[in-house]
Amino acid sequence: MRFIKGLGRLRGVIRVMAVATVAVCIASAASAQPIFSLKDLVDQGGSIQMGDKLFSNFSVTVTGVGTYNLDPAGVSVTGIVDQGDYGLSFTAPSTAPLFAAANSYGAMLIGFDVQVTDPNWYLNDIGLKVVGTVTGTGVASITETALLPDGMTAVGQVYVQAPAPAVNEAILSPKPGMYKKIQIVKDIKVIGGPNGTASIISFEQTFSQVPEPSSLIALGTGIIGLLGLRRKR
Repeated sequence: MRFIKGLGRLRGVIRVMAVATVAVCIASAASAQPIFSLKDLVDQGGSIQMGDKLFSNFSVTVTGVGTYNLDPAGVSVTGIVDQGDYGLSFTAPSTAPLFAAANSYGAMLIGFDVQVTDPNWYLNDIGLKVVGTVTGTGVASITETALLPDGMTAVGQVYVQAPAPAVNEAILSPKPGMYKKIQIVKDIKVIGGPNGTASIISFEQTFSQVPEPSSLIALGTGIIGLLGLRRKR
């Protein structure tokens, strides 16, 4: 009996150690990610692999009027993991944020592809958060659209605005959990208005995923089989 109790305690310790090890590995992977400039990713056709997510085919277009700053060379891009969901972080220096002064307007259109490289998982939803400030009549916002690889069919959209609502997410539709690859288009706007300013310091993009449908069926069949075996006993 003492042996059985001791074995139970040992299993508990092993579980705790395993969870701690996984947490440390995830934190280490996130902190070790290389940092790229958005301009380099576009000019050099670069890509970022984060977990089982491959981000590629980056593009950027900038337009504006008046006094504004939307320099792709000043935007740093790196891979992140947030509560198990992989994604990207876009950051501008606090001394040179994405910015528009009074009576000014700036728009940055960022595009890229995201693909799940693990054959057993599918994209399920998109999440977006922004950090920025506004004064007076200023507006700082991001509208993000998820498209099928054809670049024409929208399957999801989220909107965030600084300072609020600064976080938003959307389930991909009409078939959640059935997408291996999508295109992302971010429409970033900083508008000063007649007597205000707008700035964005950073924004983060994450993607959650679900198992491939046949994996769920197999799991369900296995559970039913175990229940049947238990009843026979």
